[in-house]
Amino acid sequence: YNEYKSYLSTMSSSSDETELLFASMSDEQISEYKEVFQIFDTNKDGSISSDELLKILQSCGLNPSDAQVDTLVKNMDTNGNGVIDFSEFVVLMAKYGQQKEDDLKEAFKVFDQDNNGYIDSNELQQILSSMGENLTQDQIHDMIKEADMNNDGLIDYEEFIKMMSVNRDVSTPTSPLSPT
Repeated sequence: YNEYKSYLSTMSSSSDETELLFASMSDEQISEYKEVFQIFDTNKDGSISSDELLKILQSCGLNPSDAQVDTLVKNMDTNGNGVIDFSEFVVLMAKYGQQKEDDLKEAFKVFDQDNNGYIDSNELQQILSSMGENLTQDQIHDMIKEADMNNDGLIDYEEFIKMMSVNRDVSTPTSPLSPT
């Protein structure tokens, strides 16, 4: 948490930087960010509030105070409206860009609750439910099928990495959920 808090306190982004970032992204990349944003935006109001961010952090095993969460939102909220909107979220994800291998392993472990090296449909549904995403078994199956490159019905670490990555050119980060 403190590593991310420290990083976020250094963030600032002008509208010119945001426009350039969006212009450099493909429609597919923007769509992928939108999907992640919509998962975090649990009340579907088009923004991520402090309460929603707190639930996300708690679902990842963290227990920040309200003041810590408010500080995170404040540092991410470049337009000062008190919430994280989609463009601020994209800037954050892009700036977090290249996540260290250890951080990806930790993220994988959150989903791989039985530590067997795979994410199954029950684990995926449990984590998403803890984040307020109540998906049907068919929706969970579709998510697994999309990421499951070897068709074994499970998501292994390599498939997880590919699922979490956004293909970009050399000048932009390679993973949307990673600190630089």
